[in-house]
Amino acid sequence: MELCAPILLQRGLRYALVRGEDRRTGSFMKKILASFFTIILVVGITLGAIFVLVRATLYVTAIASPLARAGAIVAELFLGVILLLGTVWVATHLAVRIFSTANAGGPQALNGSERQEPEEQGGPLV
Repeated sequence: MELCAPILLQRGLRYALVRGEDRRTGSFMKKILASFFTIILVVGITLGAIFVLVRATLYVTAIASPLARAGAIVAELFLGVILLLGTVWVATHLAVRIFSTANAGGPQALNGSERQEPEEQGGPLV
């Protein structure tokens, strides 16, 4: 896959987005599609969390008892933290799954390559 203008970042890396193995295996298009899917999914989850929090806020402000309202406010804050942290976790988890490489030691990428165990260096420490 050729880009219109070559981007020269480092001596060995001619294109910022397309590497040699991505062009041969077709995983570049998979990464692009997975990135768009991730963006749409995270935006949808975030909007859903905001709608849930707004509805919970309307419910909490309608409570007449101050003690019950205080407890509901604490529960709403906890719910907001859980929902929004969950959204951030999903976004970062999917980004790592999409853009990781097999030799990075993390989760497998979408390029279908097998994970290679790092070689042992040196002997035992005494």
